[in-house]
Amino acid sequence: MPPRLALAVPKKVGNAVERNLLRRRIRSAFHALTSDPVVEIPSGAYLLSVRPDALTSTFEGLTMELRQLLMRLAALVARQPARPTDG
Repeated sequence: MPPRLALAVPKKVGNAVERNLLRRRIRSAFHALTSDPVVEIPSGAYLLSVRPDALTSTFEGLTMELRQLLMRLAALVARQPARPTDG
């Protein structure tokens, strides 16, 4: 199952046009990272909460920040022992 992304962008971030632009930019960065074979993204659903300072970030800055978050997540997942399934 491929990773999925949901975004929580509160009204504090800006007007509707700015929030939608930011959503598109973050989704594009996420898609670029999922296509990158170097970045290991565990499958699942991810919810990102966006802060107002994201509006002033460049696309490269957003991509770098997202890459760092996903790498930290992958490291955390790798350290977790396998959970038994209910069956």
